[in-house]
Amino acid sequence: MYNIYRPYSYELLPEFEMSDEYDQEILDDREFYEYEYEGKAPVAPPMPSSINLYDTDLNAPCFAGNFNFMFDANTNKATATFNTDLSFKSAAIDKGKVFARLQEAANYWTNAAALEIKDKNGNYSRRIDLGFQVKTVANPKYANKRTSVHPDGSKAILLMQKDREVVSLEMHIFASSSPLVIAHELGHVWGLKDEYKDSGKIGWVTMKVSPCHVGTRSPLLNDTNALMNGGNEFRTRYFKHFGRAILNAFWRMPNHIIPVIRNGQVIGKTIQGRIRLLKKTVTGGAHNTFGPLNPQFDIIQVAKR
Repeated sequence: MYNIYRPYSYELLPEFEMSDEYDQEILDDREFYEYEYEGKAPVAPPMPSSINLYDTDLNAPCFAGNFNFMFDANTNKATATFNTDLSFKSAAIDKGKVFARLQEAANYWTNAAALEIKDKNGNYSRRIDLGFQVKTVANPKYANKRTSVHPDGSKAILLMQKDREVVSLEMHIFASSSPLVIAHELGHVWGLKDEYKDSGKIGWVTMKVSPCHVGTRSPLLNDTNALMNGGNEFRTRYFKHFGRAILNAFWRMPNHIIPVIRNGQVIGKTIQGRIRLLKKTVTGGAHNTFGPLNPQFDIIQVAKR
C-alpha cells in the first residue's frame, strides 16, 4: 500500500497501514521538508545512499563469500548476485538441468527474510526486501567464483569424500546435486559457515580448524533443522551481514538516526533494525515456530561516535 503526498510516495509496513497516527507522522515529515520555509521552493527529503559493490562478502562470517551486492533506495530492494562461469568436468553432464537447479536454489533464498529499519519514534517503519540470484557468465573475468560441475561418483577435491560438495575458491557441485544441497552451498557463497556435525577423522579436523565451520563447541550444531546444518529452514542469522550493510546507507536519514545518551549527553548515534524471517523452509511456509537458536527477529545496529 502507498500513501501518496505529491510529489513523494512512502511505502508503509502492513502493521501501519491503518494507523492514523503513523499517517500523520509521514505528513509531518513532508511538511518539514516542503514547508519549513513558507513561500520557498519545496525541499526534497533526504534519501538513503545507494550501494553497488562488486565481489564483496560484506564482512560475512566465512571467507568463501564472493558476490555482488546492490541496494536501490528508490525501490526498497537489495539484491545479492552470484556471477559464475560453469566448468563441466564431463561432456555427459546435462547442462540444462544443472542450470535449472542453480536457479531454483537461488530462488529459495529470495524473499526468505527482510530488513526492517527502526525510526526515531521506535517504529519499524521501513522494510527492505532481500533478493538473491545466480547469473552465468561466459567470461571468467566477470565471475565471482567458478562453479565446477563434477560427474556423479567422483571427488571434487582429492581429500574429500566422493559426491561431497564444497565451496572454497570455487563452488564444486555434482551432476545430480539437488537444489536443496546447492542452496546450502550458496549459503557459503553468501558468506555463511557450516553448522553441522561432520563425521570421521577428516570431518573432525574440518570442524576443528576450518574457518568456514562454526566449530566443535558451537550450540548451532544442535540446530539440525537449519539450512546451514542438515535441514531446510532459514534463520535470521543468515541475513545479518546484509542488514548491517544496508543500515549504513541510512546515515543521511535524520528520522532513522537514534542518539546514544549518557549522563544527559549524546556520546554516539546508531541506526537500528531487525531481520524478520518470511519463509520457514526453502519451499516457503509461515515461520511460526521459534526458539533460542531460531528467533522471530534478530536485532542489528551500526554505530558512530
